[in-house]
Amino acid sequence: MNLSQKTNNWVQHNIISASQRQEILEAEKIKQPPFLFLTLLWTAVLCLCLGIAAIMRAYWYQIPDNVKLTIVGVLIVGGLILSYLAVKKERHKLAETALFFTFLAIGGGIGLIAQIFNLPMDGATGLLLWAVLSLGIVLISKRKLLPFLWVPLFLGGIVGYMKLELLLLFFEQTPLFATTLLGGILICLIYLSHFFSDRMAQSLYHWSVILYFPVVFLGDMAMHNPFFGFLVSAVFLALLGFFAVMAKKMILFNVTVFFIVLRLLLLYFQSFSNPIGAGVGFSLTGIALLAGIGLFFYMRQNRLKAKKTT
Repeated sequence: MNLSQKTNNWVQHNIISASQRQEILEAEKIKQPPFLFLTLLWTAVLCLCLGIAAIMRAYWYQIPDNVKLTIVGVLIVGGLILSYLAVKKERHKLAETALFFTFLAIGGGIGLIAQIFNLPMDGATGLLLWAVLSLGIVLISKRKLLPFLWVPLFLGGIVGYMKLELLLLFFEQTPLFATTLLGGILICLIYLSHFFSDRMAQSLYHWSVILYFPVVFLGDMAMHNPFFGFLVSAVFLALLGFFAVMAKKMILFNVTVFFIVLRLLLLYFQSFSNPIGAGVGFSLTGIALLAGIGLFFYMRQNRLKAKKTT
């Protein structure tokens, strides 16, 4: 039972007054973390990092291979040492951050070795190898982020060996129609089923959410133009994110933004033919988001100060 229902029951049983209930709800609203602000913040930082990485990508082939391997090795070993020292000093946030970047460095190292030595570690093989080598880090982590990233990584490697001819054929022939039809049905089911609390409706809601993401990305990947595919997935994911904000589904909103970030990453790799343009574009996007977040935070602080003075 949420706080609104609890306080309403307290008012009905004369435990608190209606004015006290309103004060409790307002105080709890102030205490709630601004998940929209925090999510946009790390998304903006990621866009900025992607922009810098894209600019570096333009000069990537001028760096010697042994230097690249040394840098990746230092990042992995340094991340493990930093996480170990942070755990000993009980700096848990620092330890989790070090483990996260070590996890990313392992994936980057696999791709780098495959590129330098021309090894067949792309696609499903690379994903499975990344999942296997990073399993220990995932088990050490005390937060949900790394397991949350590891599961689709492992499943992506497994699914990479499977062939779903009929479904893929449907999306390949008419990608926009297939995405609109199936995505539209699923978003309607998500919207309608969230009004009910019985088990059947909740099961329908969760399965509709789970199936919504692969449907959107199947339609995205079937598009011949990568940028048009990005627009299709962005529109459908933004629609789901809008529903999550209006329905106050914080977890669903964060998951939706996570997939939007994945699509941004894919667009970044698809833009390698023009790394300077991609770098500038992502950098400007990150700066614009950071500016918008700063304005939002400033206005929010002013509203809180105005409430306190009144």
